[in-house]
Amino acid sequence: MNDKIKEGLRFAIESIYSVGIMKRFIVILIAILSLSSCQDMYNEISDIYYWQTYSDLELYYGDFSKVHSELYISYWISNHVKYDKSDKVLSPRDILERGTGDCNDYAILYINIMYVKFGKKCSLCLVDTSRNIIEGGKVNHAVIRLPDGILIEPQTGFVSNKRVGYEYPFDSVFKESTDEKQ
Repeated sequence: MNDKIKEGLRFAIESIYSVGIMKRFIVILIAILSLSSCQDMYNEISDIYYWQTYSDLELYYGDFSKVHSELYISYWISNHVKYDKSDKVLSPRDILERGTGDCNDYAILYINIMYVKFGKKCSLCLVDTSRNIIEGGKVNHAVIRLPDGILIEPQTGFVSNKRVGYEYPFDSVFKESTDEKQ
């Protein structure tokens, strides 16, 4: 696809998304394009959608005093968040207040705790559990990439062998919080 067309498409989608009321339209458009022969356009729109969905979350400097080790993060999260499918991306504070979340929420909370408690910036990775994914393809699960490159399952803390479709570095997922650091 021509770079000017890609840039124009990206601008149009970002403009529509910023309004907020067109999110469902974008999801429908992505579904239609995925069924068409316009795979390049579908991939471009998917990239923009996921990037917008997982950006500018606010860091939460809550009470993580009982998380004494990086190995304990998944266990701590599972004691504070019950697994439940969610369609909305929430901030770490909202996830903990709600008390439920899915793999995306676990991953966001894990990355937040890893930074707030241990000063390490991890990436949010979206993967396909069937392992048939190519970069930019369809995804159905979220994992974390540690600073050393290892992929971790946020619910268990185990190493993951999934292929990454989308990767969002810490600085593109989170913005600095207006809360005071504890």
